[in-house]
Formats: sequence, structure tokens, C-alpha cells
Amino acid sequence: MRSSHQALLTLLYHARSLDEDRLMVVACLMRSQLLTDDEPFYEVLMVHGRPWSFSLHHDLGKLADAGWLSLHDGLVAAGPLLKQSTSAQRASWALAGTLPRWWRSVQRLSPATLRTQCPKPGPGVGAQRGRRATAATPTVMTAGYQGLSVEAFLGRLLHAGVTLLIDVRANPTARRFGFHRSTLERCCQAVGIRYEHVPELGIGTDKRRDQTTPAQRQQLFRTYAQSVVATHAQALGVVTSWVRDEPAVLVCMEADPMDCHRTHLGRLISATLDRALIDLGTGTT
Repeated sequence: MRSSHQALLTLLYHARSLDEDRLMVVACLMRSQLLTDDEPFYEVLMVHGRPWSFSLHHDLGKLADAGWLSLHDGLVAAGPLLKQSTSAQRASWALAGTLPRWWRSVQRLSPATLRTQCPKPGPGVGAQRGRRATAATPTVMTAGYQGLSVEAFLGRLLHAGVTLLIDVRANPTARRFGFHRSTLERCCQAVGIRYEHVPELGIGTDKRRDQTTPAQRQQLFRTYAQSVVATHAQALGVVTSWVRDEPAVLVCMEADPMDCHRTHLGRLISATLDRALIDLGTGTT
């Protein structure tokens, strides 16, 4: 069982039940007060005026299906497996030693008081208080989601002032929750970012499969940059106009922009618009 699931179950065992909105605020406090930056737990964004974690909401459903939790009319409660768990079993879970005392100190606080104790947003998480940064000098932005939760990724985009996510994956599927096309589109809509998918500007799996060395991948990207202008000029033109007209970001999977075709696509667009190219993850051009 994942440590984030263990910590969540530890909380629900002692709380017995919480409405989901309050749980989201408590999760925000748990992350800031009980966990280090290196420990995985749920990140929270401000969605429709309330703290929310898409990943936590998703995992509540999975844990309920497995019998650990019970969900009813927005109330999250201990399920049969959690009620039947032994003290020895729970003692091995994440936060088993620190959470009970911490929970006793916060359980009687009102939702408003709890929310005032949530940490102020730092760099890259400007969305957590519902604030969107204002885009400065227009640039051509790119971003990769590898290694990030969907909340951390969207927080990064909102902090940069992005209003349009342009998905340039040929095959927009992902094992990590939040990055399959339909899920990512729903999450974007919830935080006020428009989503567009342009598969024509991606590189198919069949072309990438055997490109295992850095030299092979760079040759693939050079060939891509040369061919995309000739074969997908219309799609390239549409995306260029989107980038010209509003703060948009070209998105693919890889964390390293130099190991992804989005950089080469971005270079074509930046040359057309005479704008600087920047990757939101690395800050490099």
C-alpha cells in the first residue's frame, strides 16, 4: 500500500468520518505540518473557490472500492477493512506515531480556521490560493509533466499565467493519474485553463520505440522539425496563432526539454513570433 494511502487511512481511522471538503483542507495541513518535501502526499489547488485535490478524490474512490473507506453524500468514513484492521497493522502505516496527537489538536477547529492555517503559496504553486500570475513579456512556453502530480503540474502552469494548454502528444495516454487526455482536460477546465490536443504535432510511438540513444533521439527530433513544416503546416499555423494570442504552453511528458520534441516545435514557433522560448520546469530556453 502506498504511503499516501496509509497516511490517509491513519487519519480516517482516528477521525472516523469527515466531509470531503474538510478532508481536503486537513490534507493541505498534513502536508505542510507533518510531512517533509521528500515524502509523497496529496497537493491541493484552489478549485471553484475551495481547496481540492484531484488525486485525493480519485484515491478515495479506489479505497472505497477496495473496502477500506465508505463514501456517502460527500462524507468519507472508515470502511469495513479499516474498522477491522489490527493495531499492529496500523502501527506500521505512515504517520502512525505522529498523526493521532496532531489530529486531536486540529479536529475541533472550524473549516475557516483550518483554511487560515494552510501555507501561503510559494514559487510554482500560485494557484493554491486561487491566484493566477500575470504573464510578463510574451514567451513561447513548454512544459513536461514527468515526475509531477497533476496538482503540482497545473500549479506550475497557473503560476506562469498560462490560460491554454496545448497537448502535443501523439498518443495522450498516461499511467500516472491526471495525464490521460480526458482526465487532464477535465482538470484543466476545473482550474480555468483551456485544453487543446493537437496529435498531428506529436511523434508516434512507432517512430520513438527504437530511438534509445541520445544521438538517435536528437536525429529523430531534427527530422521531425524538418518534416512538420512540410506535412503539418496547417496544424503548426493554428498552434502558432494560439501562442501568439494568449499565454499558452506546449505540453508533453518528458521532464528534460532537450529529450522531447516539444522543444523543437517551440523553436519553430519562437522563430516565427520572434519570442523567447522557455521551459517552465527547468527555466531554460
